[in-house]
Amino acid sequence: MRKLAAFVLAAGLLLGGTARADDMYVPGLGTLPFSAAVQVKDGDGTAVEQMFRKSLAYPAAAGTKRAAFMRFLSTPEGMAVANGTAESPAAQSRLYQLVKEEPAGTYTMTVVVFSGDGDELFNARHKKEQRWWDNAFRPGSTPEDRAQVLITLDEFREAARRSMDGKSGAPVDFQILGASPWKRYNNDDGTVRWQQNVKFVIDGQNGLIVPMWMESVLYRNAAGRYYFLIFTGSHESGRQFEDDLLYALYRIGRELV
Repeated sequence: MRKLAAFVLAAGLLLGGTARADDMYVPGLGTLPFSAAVQVKDGDGTAVEQMFRKSLAYPAAAGTKRAAFMRFLSTPEGMAVANGTAESPAAQSRLYQLVKEEPAGTYTMTVVVFSGDGDELFNARHKKEQRWWDNAFRPGSTPEDRAQVLITLDEFREAARRSMDGKSGAPVDFQILGASPWKRYNNDDGTVRWQQNVKFVIDGQNGLIVPMWMESVLYRNAAGRYYFLIFTGSHESGRQFEDDLLYALYRIGRELV
């Protein structure tokens, strides 16, 4: 996971193809609209995307403290995107990069998209969590009993520490500067999404401290298929893209199923 965190920050710089400059098309989900100030680069078919899929599908340190910590910060409770097979959501993931040029500099954001139905994303031990998330997308539902939903920042930090209990590997040096834990939002088209945002710093390779901004978003389409997006960048990239992302997430043009 140490290598993966650094890879997420750097991977987008090597992506090749460019989609329309104002949108990001995710097959099966729909189109996230961006202004002309944001360029969208699609990693489909690139060597970088293949490397990324492999690193996620066959994680070298899946049971370590670092892996558990990063999973807590990014992934809905009970969900697993990598099960060590070529058919896992991680192996079938897609990679994008958002680029925004401003007078002060060029800012980038890496986007990874996972998708799958309930059986693909929740194993037999997590059917309770699967039912919870299925219900969480139903209109008028009132999801309860989730520690990550609507908790304070201090509670979130403590939950992050507890997520590493009993795991192997070296302790993780981190500091969570801000977080908006999982919460349901109403999209402009009447559908809903779940979203979590975290701003933190973590020890990286060679003793360096890596500042990270992470936005995790979960959609579910009418056929019951989930689309899980992780947006990752530096603190400053997060600040520069914040309004663009909110607009795109609210105004997503969903594909008909």
